[in-house]
Amino acid sequence: MNQRQAKAITSRPLRMKQRTVNLFRLKTHQLSWLFLLGVNNSGTTLLEALLGRHNEIAMLPGEGQRLSRAIVSPNQKGVRRLWTEKLEAFRRSAESSDGLLASRLKWDWLGFYSTHDRSRFLMEKSPPNTVRAPWLQHHFRRAFFVAITRSPYAVAEGIRRREGYDIERAARHWALANEILLADLERLDRRLLLTYEDLCADPSREMSLITSFLGTKQYPENFLLDELSIHNASGRKGLIKNFNDSSYERLSAEDVRKIEDIAGDLMARLGYDFLTG
Repeated sequence: MNQRQAKAITSRPLRMKQRTVNLFRLKTHQLSWLFLLGVNNSGTTLLEALLGRHNEIAMLPGEGQRLSRAIVSPNQKGVRRLWTEKLEAFRRSAESSDGLLASRLKWDWLGFYSTHDRSRFLMEKSPPNTVRAPWLQHHFRRAFFVAITRSPYAVAEGIRRREGYDIERAARHWALANEILLADLERLDRRLLLTYEDLCADPSREMSLITSFLGTKQYPENFLLDELSIHNASGRKGLIKNFNDSSYERLSAEDVRKIEDIAGDLMARLGYDFLTG
């Protein structure tokens, strides 16, 4: 979804009304921010779709990076899905003096959140947030962060399949982004780290972890029985399922070796098994 399409979802007067309401609720501490962190193809879209159905969580009509000119998107920099290759354009530390930029970002986003009385969180999911979480915490008060990782084999294969990049570039992207993510998580006041594999294996348990972390009502179990089409390569609707094996089947022995050479150290830290044994 591009910026023009997203803006067409709501009229300008309605967006102004929603922005005013949301600003008031932020100032009176009735709303908090919820940022989803994770590299492309890690399960962030699945997680966003699930959480967006909770009546205490409001979501944007698309990725926040596409709804504001305050920050650049990977597409604008020519690094679609590989934004760590131009890290300087996306990485921001908590010490960065970008108060005006952050204010513009909040102003742009707030008009797109359609909230109701029970909404307590404004959720945002843009993959480059993975490398600017401390900056977000500094400028977006009462921010919560839910991060998710996934096997580098599946992530690298998915990036190559969708964009045509070679497997080494995709593996380097996974390794660098997640190295930064793990280091930054230690600096965040409210953070939760999940894996795609655990989410698919037991979605009820993982959603309970998230709602407990956020202090919201339990996630409705019946929502987990609905078919989804946003986390598989085919686009066909289906129940929540781990698609790693189908990604592994598309990798050659040489692909596997290259991924392990580049990402092996971090794989071990995160507890991912090596396909080479």
